[in-house]
Amino acid sequence: MSIASDVRSYADSALEQGKQVVDQAQSRFSDVQGGAQDFASKTAGKAAVKASETYTDLRTRGEAIYERVSTLPVVERATTVAEPYVAQLNGYRTTVSDKVEQLYTDLKKNDQVAKVLGVAETAAGVVIETVNDRVVNPVKSLLEREPVTDSKPTTAKAPTAEAAPVKAAAPAKAPAKRTTTRRTTKA
Repeated sequence: MSIASDVRSYADSALEQGKQVVDQAQSRFSDVQGGAQDFASKTAGKAAVKASETYTDLRTRGEAIYERVSTLPVVERATTVAEPYVAQLNGYRTTVSDKVEQLYTDLKKNDQVAKVLGVAETAAGVVIETVNDRVVNPVKSLLEREPVTDSKPTTAKAPTAEAAPVKAAAPAKAPAKRTTTRRTTKA
């Protein structure tokens, strides 16, 4: 045999051994990858189950607290007392918003102010959207829940003669409209 055929047979056997080593490494890598995926899916499953259980537990506790608090007579009294003030504030809000809208319309007539207001509107839009998403909408969803039925606890004590009766607050009058005149300066 010649040296060339010896080298060729050695290279062929080395190539076969290399292919076998690569195949073994590939199969081991596949086994490790499969094990890692199984572990990850099991861990994710456990975390999802735990999160679901925690959410359910917290929701149950929150609903129980809501039911207990909403049946308290203090909540009803506070609502009755606060309603006239809320109505009065809504009246003020309407008046102020009308005046602000008129002022805003007047300011937009100036080109320089209009540019500044345009930039401010854009920035305010982003802030308002964020506040609505993170604060207003979650609070609205909590407030729009079905009210709990008015069930009075049976163990409540009857009021004694010593306790003063609670007077219902008279509804507040709507704020009187004031007319204002603008002073104009002569140019």
